[in-house]
Amino acid sequence: MTTHLVIPDSHAKPGVSNDRFTLAGKFAAVMQPDVIIQLGDWFDMPSLCSYDRGTKGFEGRRYKKDIAAGIEAIDNFTTQIARKSGYKPRLIALGGNHDEGRISKVVSTQAEYEGLLSPDDMKWNDFGWTYVPYKTSIKINGVNYCHALPSGVMGRPIAGANPASTIIREHHKSSTVGHLHLFDYAERTSVDGEKVQALVAGCFFTHNESYAGPHVNKMWWRGLILKHFNSDGTYDMDRWSMTRLKREFG
Repeated sequence: MTTHLVIPDSHAKPGVSNDRFTLAGKFAAVMQPDVIIQLGDWFDMPSLCSYDRGTKGFEGRRYKKDIAAGIEAIDNFTTQIARKSGYKPRLIALGGNHDEGRISKVVSTQAEYEGLLSPDDMKWNDFGWTYVPYKTSIKINGVNYCHALPSGVMGRPIAGANPASTIIREHHKSSTVGHLHLFDYAERTSVDGEKVQALVAGCFFTHNESYAGPHVNKMWWRGLILKHFNSDGTYDMDRWSMTRLKREFG
């Protein structure tokens, strides 16, 4: 049976502990999924945020610190896997709007940064991960993985009250995305019996984000998802909340 470990948006950044990545690595070393997919926004990149630039809260942010925090998180995770003798999963890292998206925006709008900032700074390949650029999908065992999928002619990320159902309606294929920090799942069966599964996978951090406000932060689902694939190409899900992870692997 093929298994996938899905790590949703993690938002590693300075001032926030990276212990959760060690925890996730321990979990992976025990469960030994065949494929591990992180869905993008592993790096938060607050120094490149354009929304609160110029405010008091922006003071002291540095790109090098953002990169260092994300790389430490990768190291914490992959070190735990490396300690498991004989275990070598396929590692897939997706670009997100916070990491590659913010880097690309700065380089495209401020030419003086060309050659100084790059997605390569995240060092995914150095740690053995295959990097999939932002806004690009990768299909693994019949499931389309992407940080976010577009909606309509403007190409904005699918959102709304029922994003998983919208993904099925607009893209007609089994897909798993991050970006929204919510958990949502939908499944449909075509007239010929083919099942289409859409998953919005939540997030993987415990801190609250000030831009979202207290009510939105409470709406987010936080944890990891382990998929168990069946012979017909569908998968069953095992959801591991942060509370459950800490209790059993902390």
